[in-house]
Amino acid sequence: MRTDIFRMDLSIETISLFLCFEGLAYYDPRVSTQEILEVWQGSEQTYEKGLKELEGRNIIRKTGKKGSCNDIYKIVDHNEWIFRN
Repeated sequence: MRTDIFRMDLSIETISLFLCFEGLAYYDPRVSTQEILEVWQGSEQTYEKGLKELEGRNIIRKTGKKGSCNDIYKIVDHNEWIFRN
């Protein structure tokens, strides 16, 4: 587990979303929107906010699409994360 995520001053919902990505990435480093939404238990609003924050801090990166509405993401190496806004 990348424990740096807990020291980045992120909301608990954003950290929870990251943990969903990390858990799914254990099996395949490419995680789709569909896979995340199957396990995400928060609201759509907190999902969108967390996704934006994770992308903005370079924690996850969109790498492609699988169909018209199914983006593919990967977790970025923690050395590239942006720790301060």
